[in-house]
Amino acid sequence: MFGNPAWFQKKTVGWGLCPVSWKGWLYAAVWVGVICLPFIALLACQLVIESLVWVVAMMGALVWDVHQVRRDLNRGETLRAGTERVRVIGDDTEPDLAHPAARSGDVRLRRG
Repeated sequence: MFGNPAWFQKKTVGWGLCPVSWKGWLYAAVWVGVICLPFIALLACQLVIESLVWVVAMMGALVWDVHQVRRDLNRGETLRAGTERVRVIGDDTEPDLAHPAARSGDVRLRRG
């Protein structure tokens, strides 16, 4: 995977990614260059079949990379969603036994 999930957010409509940082925009621009420049050069040399093979191969690589970034974004959402009910109690905090998390036994102590 070349793309970093921190550079993107999932599109609200459709499948894909939207850049949220300059690194995401650079990533998109580099992919455009990697796909288009060799394609144009191969067409200029009258290598039509090779240019089509290049475009198909690079589009496949781009789809695979976007899929990997989206998978990591989904994994991050799952991890964040799983921590909503965790209550952190510091060393100087007395546990509130009236809190539902304390009653259910879902209390974890974080040191540091």
